[in-house]
Amino acid sequence: MLDAIERRLSTDPVLTRAVLDLSEVVRYADLDGGRTASVLRLGMVIDALGRHLSEDNVPVYVVAERALLSDPDLTSNERMVVRRWADDGLVEVLAAAPGDRVLEVAELAGLPVLSRQGFDRWRDRYGWLGAEPGRLLAPVVGHGGAALVPRVPGRPAAPRPGGPPLLARLWRCPEADCPS
Repeated sequence: MLDAIERRLSTDPVLTRAVLDLSEVVRYADLDGGRTASVLRLGMVIDALGRHLSEDNVPVYVVAERALLSDPDLTSNERMVVRRWADDGLVEVLAAAPGDRVLEVAELAGLPVLSRQGFDRWRDRYGWLGAEPGRLLAPVVGHGGAALVPRVPGRPAAPRPGGPPLLARLWRCPEADCPS
């Protein structure tokens, strides 16, 4: 499973479809109801992005805090894999919390950010955070796995009870020559 995730990681912003903080994503325990931290949640979020964009094998730009490489909440195998990803240049590793770097990459490449954070302290520096809908997407529990919902400034990152309204969904047919 971790090998399948590895094939979808890149630090080339031209090739990627979104930016995320691995240190944050591994802690979304509500996505699977499992351990405190799990690298498999990255795969769940990447799959949610693929469903959101109606694309297969979407690559993501991943930034992580150096402390994650030795995080005791991860299994020894997960720590080893994250270190290998960092050594292979598939994950950008920073000494401190990567919040600002995630936003910087997203701004430079015009990519959405997958995060539950509101990034309130950076709203003045990155005006698109509140002005461009769909640039900040929160991974939440959805039907059959993780889902992405747009973050609205000042509101929690959770879908409304009963799901989104019918017209808010992006309807697409997976067939290229579909008449609808």
